[in-house]
Amino acid sequence: MPNKEVDEIRWVRVRDARQLLTYEHDLQLLDTFQELRERQAHRTRTLVILRHGKAAPRSAEVDDLHRPLTSAGAARATALVPVLDAYGIRRVVSSPAIRCAQTVEPYAHSISTFLEIDDRLSEDTRASQVQRSLAAMLDRKKPVVLSTHRPTLPWVFEAVGAELTDLAPGQGVVVHHRKGTVLATEVLA
Repeated sequence: MPNKEVDEIRWVRVRDARQLLTYEHDLQLLDTFQELRERQAHRTRTLVILRHGKAAPRSAEVDDLHRPLTSAGAARATALVPVLDAYGIRRVVSSPAIRCAQTVEPYAHSISTFLEIDDRLSEDTRASQVQRSLAAMLDRKKPVVLSTHRPTLPWVFEAVGAELTDLAPGQGVVVHHRKGTVLATEVLA
């Protein structure tokens, strides 16, 4: 909306925008966008890599696959809904572990989509399985979120070609990629 800082809002061509902008930092931002546009780098696909939320501790009484999220983990899963929505996520994939599925289940429900379970993202997987899983995700145009485990994350980042990021429970990394090349990443704190 127009305000003290903005007289009017309208869509214009890049060349016209240059004539309308008055601040140097706005012109620099426009130059950056134009350079990205010329390389078609502004047309990226999105993959969000999540470490599952805080889960109940390991115990002999509960099979590891069935460990649920704690109340803090469930709160984080709920808090992720508007964040993932901002990235237009349309495909939701999880390890078969309950804690991973519960981390993305509120989001899948919010967009009325199926939660896909992928055994290749489990905690006891192999690098080659993760590679195949990620190859299939990166090949799709729809923005994807995947929920997995800390021990699996190094293989996920390797398969994507992104630098390994140490994630706390419930944290994630947004990977913007194009034709198999990572163009940018950002941490979801």
